[in-house]
Amino acid sequence: GGGGGTRTRGLADFLSQEEMDQYRGYWVSSTHLIYLEVDESLVPPFTIMHSGKGEATGPGYEETHRYPFAGRANPKVRLRAQRLPPDAAGEKARREASGGSVSLVPPEGAKDYVCRVSVWGGKVWAQWCDRPQSTLCLVCYDVGGKKGDVEGVVVLVERSDVWINLHHMLRILTPASDDVGVPGKPVEFLWASESSGYMHLYLYSWSGTGLATRKKAVTAGPWVVDAVNGYSGDTRTVFFSCSVRGATQRHLCCKRVDDDPEAVTVLTEEKGWHNVTMGPDCRYFVDSHSGVEVKPTVKVYRIVPDDVALACANAGDSSGALSVLLVLHSSTFVPSASGDADLGSKVLPPALGSFENSTGTRLNYALYPPPPGPGPHPLVVSVYGGPHVQRVTDSWSTTADMRCHYLRSLGFLVAKCDNRGSCRRGVEFE
Repeated sequence: GGGGGTRTRGLADFLSQEEMDQYRGYWVSSTHLIYLEVDESLVPPFTIMHSGKGEATGPGYEETHRYPFAGRANPKVRLRAQRLPPDAAGEKARREASGGSVSLVPPEGAKDYVCRVSVWGGKVWAQWCDRPQSTLCLVCYDVGGKKGDVEGVVVLVERSDVWINLHHMLRILTPASDDVGVPGKPVEFLWASESSGYMHLYLYSWSGTGLATRKKAVTAGPWVVDAVNGYSGDTRTVFFSCSVRGATQRHLCCKRVDDDPEAVTVLTEEKGWHNVTMGPDCRYFVDSHSGVEVKPTVKVYRIVPDDVALACANAGDSSGALSVLLVLHSSTFVPSASGDADLGSKVLPPALGSFENSTGTRLNYALYPPPPGPGPHPLVVSVYGGPHVQRVTDSWSTTADMRCHYLRSLGFLVAKCDNRGSCRRGVEFE
């Protein structure tokens, strides 16, 4: 970087990290280094004082950052590509081969933010959006042998009357090669969209020119897809995490891309919240599972391909599709109100439920009761409101909220509620 500390290369800026879940600043292909060039010189410095450290002042008691306030100047971000030199070349040849970097031109109407970047088939796939976050463009760039500014081809455009929730669910299904993405050899890819009112997966086909064609919905229903965990090209089966068992739960599911979008097979049968990391060949995955009454357990599962294919065909019966290979962590939790010295005996799981508000919308809640005693009890309501946040989940993190337990130990009844504006309930709710 340079410019007196206001310019960086290869680092994501604060706004991208904080607001867009975009933490990377560079990507590498077989021929190019793709990177972000950030200029924060127009963003004014903002000083944070650490008044609780003592009475002294000075550099040791303050932090200064260039913080982009709402409605004020944002960092200027450019997406650039630098050709990589051949590995075996000498120093002079390496310098000549590398040359200068080229700038990837953002699309009209969505120039403000570089939201996502990936490299596939020797091309750069970038997602751009405008400042109101109401227009999102997926753009493909061919940077091979190019000099100067590189114009991309707009593959897909999403628009919203409110805002677009970004995601990490672009998954290109076609095996990478240099002769795809042209007429006669289209690229197939999965894309997530809230166009139905809920975040779901769609299958697209793109021939290399013009906009991609939406071929079909892959998933559908009054629930949301959270993540694409894997894809098996042999059986055209996609593995994904979703809320099909209810908004307070998260499960790993699978289905064949070409089947009925509502035919979904749940693989993780245990009630609660499952965070899954799947291997690249979709044969193994690590599942971190918990519930309000279940401490986290971490297991490695083996996927039985033939039984998964059968489970998808049966649309729901996943018996035999998984086998536990290894238990990495396991613990038990027995709720108790005995009040002994063990902290675990004092951490009581909250009661999960829902109620109907004045407009007829059901809201999920978690209720932390005070120790037994005469009431009525004073009530503390803990709210957030979203967007992008859900606080009432059937997970151990809901139970292990120490602030709630401290308040209930003082005799308060504590209630958490995911009011409208919270995520994973669809566009209208959020």
